Amino acid sequence: MSTRPHAFIAMPFGRKPGPEGVDIDFNRIYKELLVPAIEAAGLSPFRADQELNAGSILQDMFQQLLVADLVVADLTIPNPNVWYELGVRHALRSRGVVLMFAGKSPSAFDLYTDRKLRYSLLGDGPDPARLEHDRKALTDMVRGTMASWHERKISPVYYHLPNLQEPDWKSLRHAGGVKELWDQHDRWLAKLEVAREHQRLGDLLVLADEGPVAAFRGEAWICAGITLRKSGQFALALEYLQKGLKLEPGHLAARRELGLCMQRLASKNESGFGQIVALNEDGSENSNVNGATRGSVVKLFGTGLGKIDGTQDAADLVAHWSFLVPRRVGPLRRPGGPGLDVRASVPNS
Repeated sequence: MSTRPHAFIAMPFGRKPGPEGVDIDFNRIYKELLVPAIEAAGLSPFRADQELNAGSILQDMFQQLLVADLVVADLTIPNPNVWYELGVRHALRSRGVVLMFAGKSPSAFDLYTDRKLRYSLLGDGPDPARLEHDRKALTDMVRGTMASWHERKISPVYYHLPNLQEPDWKSLRHAGGVKELWDQHDRWLAKLEVAREHQRLGDLLVLADEGPVAAFRGEAWICAGITLRKSGQFALALEYLQKGLKLEPGHLAARRELGLCMQRLASKNESGFGQIVALNEDGSENSNVNGATRGSVVKLFGTGLGKIDGTQDAADLVAHWSFLVPRRVGPLRRPGGPGLDVRASVPNS
């Protein structure tokens, strides 16, 4: 199994009657359209009929729908299995779904406003004249969905029930099959632990980015962030902890580590108003030779902001702002000097 992000394909198998009464060979759609487009987007496609291990097919399918980075659902025909699998994904995960179809757009009310990709058919397979266009459109949609993972919730279940929490994938490990996936996870985790114990930061960062699925990578990015923090590389540690927390926002240990990094990156001065450190959009520290470019986002971290309402001592407070840079600026100056007031958190002209 590839260490690339994992895409589960929910679609009919073999030849099925299409919406216009002509049979569609969905195996051709998979091989000629979906596989090349998804691989071009950097993911590894997988279909339920590829799971040949003994055991419960349903258990394997449910775990695939839980841990997959992305689910691509072909809604060309009203296939009950595809709609069921899409519903299970929407119930298990709040994000990571791409919808596609050929012919007439599906009219299901719950998905009526969801963005869907239309592809072209000719005979029983993809239209050769439109195939390259459709592949590129699907590749772009997959990349866009993965890039916007932490934005709006795609699942109508989680969107309309905002306090609903996704299940803990680790606790469901022994609930079913997908043995190969978990065996790969164990091997990868063992390598990660060796790299961590021996302070091999290069190996650690490579392994962190090669987690078999998103759920594993979140865990690894947090591990990498903690190790980097312990080695004194606070800016890089901050970057990896933030990446991990986007996937596991409830990880308390990672949040504590994030606070430690911000405290190390910003130190208190004698005035009691504290100092700030500014990180450019790429995570590097803003400096004389590394200014922020126009249109980028700068993050400011500050500690020791004096007193709040004149009573509460905030010497150990860590504050965080982000702002859009209207023009090139650099360096952002420390409080007390021209260029930046930490209390206002905006650059002067």
